[in-house]
Amino acid sequence: MTQYSLKSLSTKLFRAVILSALLVGSLFSITQIILDASSARKELDNKALQFLTVMVDPATTAARESDSAMAQQVVESLYEYKSIYYASISSLNKPILAKKAIPHIDYHVNWLAKLIFGDKLTFTIELINGLDTAGITPDKVGELTIALDPSHESQLFLQRATYIFMAGVLRALAFSLVLYFIYHILLTKPLLKVIDALRNIDPQKPAKYIIPTPAGHESDEIGYWVDTVNELLKSIEANAKQRQHAEAQAEHLSNYDILTQLPNRKLLETRLKQALRDTDKHGKIRALFCCSLDDFKSVNQTHSYDKGDKLLSLLAERLTKELHFAHTISRLGGDEFSIITEELSQHYDVASLAQQVLRTICSPYLIGSDVIEIKATIGISVFPLDGEYPETILKNAENVMHLAKAEGGHRYQFYVASVDSNIRELRALETELSRALEQNKLFLVYQAQIDLNNRKIKGAEALIRWQHPTRGLIPPSEFIPLAERNNQIIPIGTWVLDTACAEISRWQALGYDDLCISVNISAVQLKQDNFVDIVKSILQKHKVNPSHLELEITETAIMNDINRSIETLETLKAMGLRLAIDDFGTGYSSLSHLKRLPLDKVKIDREFIHDVLDDPNDATIVKAIIQLSNSLNLEVIAEGVETLEQEQYLRQYGCTEGQGYYYSKPVTSDDFIALLEKQKEADLAVS
Repeated sequence: MTQYSLKSLSTKLFRAVILSALLVGSLFSITQIILDASSARKELDNKALQFLTVMVDPATTAARESDSAMAQQVVESLYEYKSIYYASISSLNKPILAKKAIPHIDYHVNWLAKLIFGDKLTFTIELINGLDTAGITPDKVGELTIALDPSHESQLFLQRATYIFMAGVLRALAFSLVLYFIYHILLTKPLLKVIDALRNIDPQKPAKYIIPTPAGHESDEIGYWVDTVNELLKSIEANAKQRQHAEAQAEHLSNYDILTQLPNRKLLETRLKQALRDTDKHGKIRALFCCSLDDFKSVNQTHSYDKGDKLLSLLAERLTKELHFAHTISRLGGDEFSIITEELSQHYDVASLAQQVLRTICSPYLIGSDVIEIKATIGISVFPLDGEYPETILKNAENVMHLAKAEGGHRYQFYVASVDSNIRELRALETELSRALEQNKLFLVYQAQIDLNNRKIKGAEALIRWQHPTRGLIPPSEFIPLAERNNQIIPIGTWVLDTACAEISRWQALGYDDLCISVNISAVQLKQDNFVDIVKSILQKHKVNPSHLELEITETAIMNDINRSIETLETLKAMGLRLAIDDFGTGYSSLSHLKRLPLDKVKIDREFIHDVLDDPNDATIVKAIIQLSNSLNLEVIAEGVETLEQEQYLRQYGCTEGQGYYYSKPVTSDDFIALLEKQKEADLAVS
């Protein structure tokens, strides 16, 4: 196909050059012929004038003397010229003194003669006797008339025209052939060589073969074109390598954990599916271990987040190196790992391997100068007995792991049918939670937040409660994780925001214009695309100034997707809302992340406040959080304040606000207003 196209292009070029040359040559030849025709007409006129001039004197004498014989002699003498076919002399006394006419010769070029010279060419000259006696007016004595036949001149013109046209066409053809061969030698032939070279290029490695520059074209456009193509081929191969590397890296990132380089959950599910197929074929069993480290956050709190990450990396290396029975070791996320075993024969083999995994995980870790010990809990699902599908096997192992961890941890637990009773209870609670909002079983309580400088109520945190019809009051720690797991937290969170803003509006109507309500925001809510619009709509609905609403976001919720979280928080901050980070110090981030967030307040978790006076580690963490927050001009509030000594300690190191049972338990809206009224009365009494 390529070869045919080249021939076709060469043929088109040849035709174009030939036709163009013929057209131009023909136009130039025709122009020259037209000019020659004009010249022939002038030449014939000059010849007639010459005839007349030669005979004018004898013709004048014959006319003056009215001598017919002499006039006839003059006429006869004119026929010496072949072109004359009629001649006559007239005098004043006699209209025709003498004349002679011969018939036309019928040449085949008469049509051309008529076209160029006309049908008849008649020329007349007056015969003058000289001047009269007064010297004023010539004395006319007669006329000499001749008529020319241009056939002979036309035949000569046709011969010249044919020569001119053929010569012009032949010159044009010769020039076009020369031009074509020059073009072929200088352009077509080198291009064909380049095209032949292009056929040798490997599409997978285009830069491996360099196109040679045709000889003699190193410095002209063809050489420049070849150099450009070679550079382009190099760029194509470089870009292809970069793309392949990026694709491989993206594939790796999508299937492997960044920190430990172990397969992630996605790749685990793929390998679990394959392992299930292989096990079915061979009639063997395999086990899936879901492992979770017990109280891993204490490692971050006691040592550092960097050492926590280092521990996870060392654990991954240890599992990979020591667990030779493992088919696949993966990291599910956070401090959770999973292990697919090779094929086994008996269940007791699984228990033995589980004990080996626990021993491997629980051996001490030397990180820098610190020796760190950690414990773990394992949930075990044996397949194909415990499930026919990968997602079922993984779910069963994770569920039994969470149940074992809730019962104290540091052990392994097999999945058995009896475990389903606890799982079914959780599922029933999820179903009832989905109806709790419709049935008005959810309500808010408010815990006062105190300014430590003057011990006055500065605001309150809105806390959700669930009044279950049979189980009574269910704490948020039990049902909020369920709501986050199935996205029920989205309508519940919207209801909390709406109720809290309605309460702000109520307080303002009672004259408490300077109070602020804090509302906890879930990580699921923060990821909503329309979360900002929801907040804006609720504020407008209740006509609440955004500065009276404070959103509390946990550190772990922000760190799930820190860049997106920062973008959302900056938008909320621009609207005028106050932003606080909740439970700071319990997550998996570095304290340096704090300066990137558009915050107004940092909230210290109650876990550190409880033993701040007795535990040096907690005291160090509290002081570090306060100092860092003060350096960033952030307010600091401590939750879980239960004693005067704790309050004094916090105030001593720069904490600005406190919240806890020392001031007030979470109370209903009416009871909180009663607290405000009581404070108002106390202020009036003092004044």
